Amino acid sequence: MIEEIVARLGSNTGLKSVKGAVDFANIMDSGFNVPFEQRPAAFVMMLNETPVESNELTTGGGTAQVVTQSIEIIFCVGNAASAGKSVAKDAIKTVRDAVLNRLLAWSPDGLGVFFYGGLGLLPFRARAVWFRMIFSRHIGVSG
Repeated sequence: MIEEIVARLGSNTGLKSVKGAVDFANIMDSGFNVPFEQRPAAFVMMLNETPVESNELTTGGGTAQVVTQSIEIIFCVGNAASAGKSVAKDAIKTVRDAVLNRLLAWSPDGLGVFFYGGLGLLPFRARAVWFRMIFSRHIGVSG
């Protein structure tokens, strides 16, 4: 699923770099240094799976349950050292709108469509503006 999301965000969003959790770990190890020419950049990763209450159903093959599957996308945009508040706000809004357009109500595998879970600013690091977006969907799992 993550690979499909990375591929979808890699087109028609204006993002210059879209990668996964391993690449984000490498960025963390490098002091959050994302080269300016690779910004805006996105890092897509699984956030969690949580059960939806009281939704167990028995099937011929065992027990199935609905879970909420959430992904987190961390973004690095702009240059915080030279950008004013309005420039950073515009950069965030541009990325947010493009990502919403690509992921909202879309399913990477036909199991459930994504709904928007929110946006939050992260601490500025390495002279960049960082923020995250959460998307979730309901899927059935069985054992």
